[in-house]
Amino acid sequence: MYLDFPKKSLKIFISWIALCFVVSIFPVNSASASIFNTTTEVEDLSQQINNLIDEASQLADEIKTIKLSPETVNSNLTKLDSSLSTFQAELMDTYDDVMASSNGLSLNETILQALQTLSQLTLEIANGMFSLSEQIIQIAPQTALSALDSALKAMLRLSDDIGIMADRILEMADKILIMADNIGIMADRILETQRIQSENLKLVVDAIMQTQQNCLTLIELLKS
Repeated sequence: MYLDFPKKSLKIFISWIALCFVVSIFPVNSASASIFNTTTEVEDLSQQINNLIDEASQLADEIKTIKLSPETVNSNLTKLDSSLSTFQAELMDTYDDVMASSNGLSLNETILQALQTLSQLTLEIANGMFSLSEQIIQIAPQTALSALDSALKAMLRLSDDIGIMADRILEMADKILIMADNIGIMADRILETQRIQSENLKLVVDAIMQTQQNCLTLIELLKS
């Protein structure tokens, strides 16, 4: 007794058997084969970004309240450095998680808006640092040289850190957008997010350059 398959059906049947054989030899790794993040994973990412927004908002508000004086310039900048380090550590934790992910992401309006807000807050922080550099210029004539030298070095370091963080935020946003599985649905919104992120990064860089220029100008005056 034998099976009388048409030639085309026989080929399909043989191909199916071969596929089953290959799969049995090379089992699919469920982790690497994952295409879409679960709802919980998307919510976790959204929560992480919102936590960063809270930290960045507090940092921006803290900078706005700082009033430098010859006596308090270094203590204020030391306190600011501590706050910035805390924010930077949390940002890098989220950044590392996002950059290490190979899964897809079902992007939503909430995450896109959160990315824009985080980018805007980074710009506020950079502008705040620029304002502090101008305060240092104003108090420079009344400030001891040793205190002024320490303050300028701190400002240069802080501005560098802010520039790095702004760049990491843009990289993280790009990675999230690349992972998105629903780009076609949200194409216009994604393009708008990328435009805003890029413009904010340019403005952050401009503010940092102005801050560092103020500091370098004062350093040159100290040497003369």
